[in-house]
Amino acid sequence: MHQYEQELLMTDTLEKALIDLYSEIIVFCAHAITFFPNNPIVVKNRNVWSQFSRDFAVVITNVRKYSRKVDEVADMIRLSKHMHAAETVAAIKDLQALRISDPAKLPCFIIPYGLNLRFFGRDDEIKKLKETLDPPTEPSRLRAIGIHGLGGVGKSQLALHYANTSMEKYEVIAWIPSESQIKIVQAFSSLANKLGLSDGTNEDDYQECPEGAGLA
Repeated sequence: MHQYEQELLMTDTLEKALIDLYSEIIVFCAHAITFFPNNPIVVKNRNVWSQFSRDFAVVITNVRKYSRKVDEVADMIRLSKHMHAAETVAAIKDLQALRISDPAKLPCFIIPYGLNLRFFGRDDEIKKLKETLDPPTEPSRLRAIGIHGLGGVGKSQLALHYANTSMEKYEVIAWIPSESQIKIVQAFSSLANKLGLSDGTNEDDYQECPEGAGLA
C-alpha cells in the first residue's frame, strides 16, 4: 500500500480506498490493545476469547475486501496512464463480434503457469473434468464446470493441470483472471492480440508467477 502511495497519482478514489483499509486495521489494533490488558488470562473466559476471535475473522474478511478494492483502483490508475486504454476496451468489443470465418491465429494458448510437477492425486476430480469438458466427437452444446471449495485446497492447481494437459484437444485455451474488471479487460486484450484480432499494440503478456499461485 505504501508503494501505491509513492508510485501512483493519489486520486480521491484511491485515497478513500486506502483510508477504509487503514481504518479497519487501526480500529482493530486499538481494540486489541484494550482487550489483552483487560483479559490477561483469556483461557479462563472462553466466551470473551470466542467473541474476540469472531471480531478478528470479520476484520480479516473486511481487510481482504478493501485490499481488492485498492488493487482495482490502482489498476485503473495505471491503465489510465496509457494512451491505448480505449483500444484495450475496444478489443473486448471486437471479440464479441468475432465470427468463425474471421482469420484468427490458431491454435492459441494463454496459460500463465506451466505444469506443476508436484501435482499428484485428485484422480477422481481430473476424471470428472475430462468427462465434462473434453470435446466430443460431434459438436454439441456449450459445456462448463465450476470448481469450488475452501481457500488453499488446490482449485486453481486442478484447473491448471487440466488446461496444461489438454492443449491437444482445443484450438484455444485462455486463462482469464477475474479479481477486478481491469484484469479481465487486460486478459481479453491479450487474447485478442494472440489471436491476431488486433494490431498488437495493446499486448500485456502474463508474467510468470511463483509455483502454487492461483487465480479465482
